[in-house]
Amino acid sequence: MKKAIVPLLSTIICIGAFSVDALACSCGPPPGISQAYLDADAVFLAKVKSVDTSNEYVIRSNLLVIQSWKGASEPNVVTEALTGCCPCDFNFTKNAFYIVYADRPEGSSAGEPTYHVSSCGRTTMLDTPEMELEILNALKKKVEGGATE
Repeated sequence: MKKAIVPLLSTIICIGAFSVDALACSCGPPPGISQAYLDADAVFLAKVKSVDTSNEYVIRSNLLVIQSWKGASEPNVVTEALTGCCPCDFNFTKNAFYIVYADRPEGSSAGEPTYHVSSCGRTTMLDTPEMELEILNALKKKVEGGATE
C-alpha cells in the first residue's frame, strides 16, 4: 500500500508544480520607448491614489494624472486588473508614482477614463526615469508635428 502512495503523491506534486507554472505570466523583453508610445492608447505620469481589492475578480486602481503625453486627458483615470485569470495584469502600489503605458479595454469609448495595463509592457514605478521622460517629451512633439517612425 505504501509503495502505491509514493508514486501517486509524486504525480500530484508534479501536476501541481506544472499548474502553477502555467498560470505565471511569461513576457519577453518590454518594447522600446518609441514602440510602446506608438502602440499605447495612453501614456502618462501618475500617482496612485487608491487600490481597491474589495472585488473578488477585479483590482481597481485610481490614478491622478500628473502629465500626459498621449490620451489620458482626464485628471483621474482608473485601471482594472482581473484576478485569477490574467497573471499579466499590472498591479499598482498606493502612493507610488508610475510612467503608465495603457490601453483602453475592448469595447470602451474614448471618453471613458478606464484603462488596462499589462505587466509585459513598459509601465514602471518612477525611480530614475529622467531619460524616459525626455524621450516621451520628444516623441510627443514629433507625433504632434505629423512625423512618425
